[in-house]
Amino acid sequence: NFLLHEAAWSSGSGKTGGGNTLLRLRGGSQRDWLPPALAKLPVVTRAFILFNLAFFLLGVAAPDHPLVGGSAAVRNLGFAPGEILGLRSISPAEVVKQAGRVVGHTFTHASLLHVAFNMLSLSSIGASLEVLVGSVSFLFLVATMILATPLTLLAAEAFLYFTNSPPLIPGNMVGFSGVIFALFTLHTLHNPTSVVPIFGHPVPAQYAPLALLGVQSLLFPQASFWGHAAGIAAGFLHARGFLSWTAVPPAWFVAVERSLRHW
Repeated sequence: NFLLHEAAWSSGSGKTGGGNTLLRLRGGSQRDWLPPALAKLPVVTRAFILFNLAFFLLGVAAPDHPLVGGSAAVRNLGFAPGEILGLRSISPAEVVKQAGRVVGHTFTHASLLHVAFNMLSLSSIGASLEVLVGSVSFLFLVATMILATPLTLLAAEAFLYFTNSPPLIPGNMVGFSGVIFALFTLHTLHNPTSVVPIFGHPVPAQYAPLALLGVQSLLFPQASFWGHAAGIAAGFLHARGFLSWTAVPPAWFVAVERSLRHW
């Protein structure tokens, strides 16, 4: 995730604008209570960071809570494709439970370092992309990637399951990093001819997500390789138009975009 932070700012230095644009964002009175590092971020990126931190701190403050307390959050909200595919009967309660995991695992983190690294990456990648596409479009992008990333992984796991092959993820996974990889993929594909430094080595932007996945997996072998790969695949599918039906019609968000400038 440190590598994600470096790569996002560097990839924003080309035609797409990116990180340096954030320095020109105007502050507003609504942000005066926030630390400067958060106050300068675009509104949607800031909101997702604050929500992730609040959700993690809720688990710390209520360690005995049966749903979000401590390790219970990872156990109860972790996305487990194998469990979904192994269901023999589907009740309304089970549908709610598994749908909650599809969304909830994204906001669940295993440790303080886990959530801190992910939010550091989101503060650069998310902010750069939000400045590029606008806050309302970015909100819909994140919402789409929150669903598309685990569902892409579930589709791959389903293929393996029905061909009697070993699963990619035998347990469950948590964290926002799959979505971050999806956003990083979208960011690089906005300017595929640029060059992104990955661990000090220049890499063509269109190959940067895969290069970053490989380097991060070597440096952090405990990270979810296939969860991150699913994020890259979801970002690629969106960039190539396969998820274009999720795009927001411009007429819907012009007025909203103007109002968000004050936040």
